[in-house]
Amino acid sequence: MSTLTEAREAARQVTDALLRVAYRGAYSLAMAYWFVRRPSIEGVFVGVWHGRRVLLLQNSYKRQFSMPGGGPHAGESHVQTGLRELREEVGLTLDAAQLRPTYDVVDWDEFKRDHVFFVEVEVEAEPQVTIDRREVVWAAFMDVDAALQLPLSSPVRAYLTEAARRRAPPTLHFIQPGHALYPEELELRFRVLREPLGFPRSAVTFPFEAESLHLVAQQGTQVVGCVLFHPEDALKGRLFQMAVHPSLQGRGLGARLVVALEQELRRKGFTHVHLHARAAVVPFYERLGYEVYGEPFTEVNVPHRHMRKTLGSSMFPGGRSQEA
Repeated sequence: MSTLTEAREAARQVTDALLRVAYRGAYSLAMAYWFVRRPSIEGVFVGVWHGRRVLLLQNSYKRQFSMPGGGPHAGESHVQTGLRELREEVGLTLDAAQLRPTYDVVDWDEFKRDHVFFVEVEVEAEPQVTIDRREVVWAAFMDVDAALQLPLSSPVRAYLTEAARRRAPPTLHFIQPGHALYPEELELRFRVLREPLGFPRSAVTFPFEAESLHLVAQQGTQVVGCVLFHPEDALKGRLFQMAVHPSLQGRGLGARLVVALEQELRRKGFTHVHLHARAAVVPFYERLGYEVYGEPFTEVNVPHRHMRKTLGSSMFPGGRSQEA
């Protein structure tokens, strides 16, 4: 590093340090004002999520960890405030359509009545963040359970507690038609498997629903995944109606459902499973040990392949099975 570069870096560090002192001073003055006036204000925080990991930051003038956010400018909506704060604090530029209001809470911390609103965005990958090291001195994604172990402001803690509950890993249950979750299962199957193809709700159910195994993934009160198995005899049967809520696709829930179903089938003595896989999801089933056999075919107006897997030791009997 040249002498000139070193001098510039030293000057920048001094400037950053002086500005951090200025931020702490301004915050102390604001606290004194709030103590005297006890104002009512609004604030907006943004939850940037990747699965169960959330973006946290720390301001130079506060001991507690927080999230991107701040007070609204005149005429701003909560989403507009959130977008601006993301740009200013962590260098993220997003579209308004990506953010959704999710939570609000009234807090009396710091001698003021603060109505805090939270908006959320789900990102496919953790983005690179940029901080000024003046107002914001640290920012990173962290698992929400680990985040809740940190010192947090009470509104942020309340939001993360509620968000952690919503984002808890789904629980798996075997059910049958008539169960309280069965209508939710049918709704998921329609929304994911039939509605996008233009089929009516009546196309969701099969004549053999009652004798089939129904494994559902439940998150809160919502069914977010399902897979069914129709026994064809004591040893073999067909896996069908595999569906995962769009917000959870690509996160391993589908594989978890298939593996859990196979475990139950082994316990019941089944040795062979076959299925009709849409061409687009053949690689998913191949990763789970299924193999393609037979010729391609079209079902529900979509290209399909026959696939099978041996859970036991005997060979799979070939041939086509009933319509998907």
